[in-house]
Amino acid sequence: MILLLVGSDSYADNQEEISIKSAFMLKMTHFINWPEGSKVREENKSIFRLCLEHGHELSSTLTQWAKTGKIKNKTVEIKYISTVSATADSCDILYITKKKFLHDFVAHSKDIDILTISDLAGGASSGSIINFIKIDDKVRFEINLEKGENSGFKFSPRLLRLAKIVKGSQ
Repeated sequence: MILLLVGSDSYADNQEEISIKSAFMLKMTHFINWPEGSKVREENKSIFRLCLEHGHELSSTLTQWAKTGKIKNKTVEIKYISTVSATADSCDILYITKKKFLHDFVAHSKDIDILTISDLAGGASSGSIINFIKIDDKVRFEINLEKGENSGFKFSPRLLRLAKIVKGSQ
């Protein structure tokens, strides 16, 4: 019985963390402007693609939200990817949870206007623009401001006040 109670607390904590990360990811888009010339800024583009690994724990939460939600006044489509080459022309946000995938993406994606959000220890200093972190058991995020600005993204001061700013891989 005790194992069931402890297990259910862990499951509830994990579900809460998934909900928080999903909410952060979706809400922060209101405080970020994509680079000039980006597909996201095109008026005739009606779909915003949020890419993540197939079967990722955020999949069901984001898929449910995407049925009615919008990002940048565009219908949201969840796209599942397995390789770096699958991201180049088809993602507006790329959510990364594997260090090797982040490394490969950073190495092969110069001049691509995809907002990278990771969930890795040291993700922002390794080349992701935004990275989820835990501080005092709370989900927070860090922003590699230099990487983001060099990629053409503009961040609202309101978002930057909430973030831990880091430097890292360009």
